[in-house]
Amino acid sequence: MKKTTIMITTLMISLLAASAVEADAVLTGEINAEVKEWLGIVYPEINLENQSVTFEVDVVTDGNETTYQVNDTLIINLDVTKETNRTYVFPRSIFYTAYMKRKIGLMDIFPLRGLIGRIFPMLALFKSVNVVKGMLGKEDQSINISLNYEISNTTFENGENLTMTIYVMGFLPGDLNGLSGKIPIITKKQITLEVSYIENI
Repeated sequence: MKKTTIMITTLMISLLAASAVEADAVLTGEINAEVKEWLGIVYPEINLENQSVTFEVDVVTDGNETTYQVNDTLIINLDVTKETNRTYVFPRSIFYTAYMKRKIGLMDIFPLRGLIGRIFPMLALFKSVNVVKGMLGKEDQSINISLNYEISNTTFENGENLTMTIYVMGFLPGDLNGLSGKIPIITKKQITLEVSYIENI
């Protein structure tokens, strides 16, 4: 009986710890990557739609002033299919650029200092992840984008809509002239994120 109680307690602690670690914001949908032909050519496709998402915020009070700093990780899962099980020396990758943008009419223009950061709360420029491992590199399961930006109390309480744009290119590229096939050398998707905020406890 004592052993059973200890096991149940340990299991509960493990589950609580796992839920505490899994605080990242995972988007519904994924980026599909088809790896084809002998060279391992990568054909990417973005499978994301408009959706709601919740970001965690560090709320810090210092005297009469309270600041709200978003501190989270945005995760986009990868769904990879391979035509062959060939082993590569170099991993096969996708390059991506992603950013989130606010509507200028719905934000404060002044002060001008930090304006770019207020317009684009997230910028991930010219990044890459491996969709197939090689002898010189491991395979990634997702794109992980750090979120670190300040918001107002009003935005913390009410949330906001952000436009997210993502560009993806396979390497080796899947379509060198951008014409043949259904997937061009660079594929793009723009979605609206209905963002709500919660305090990071």
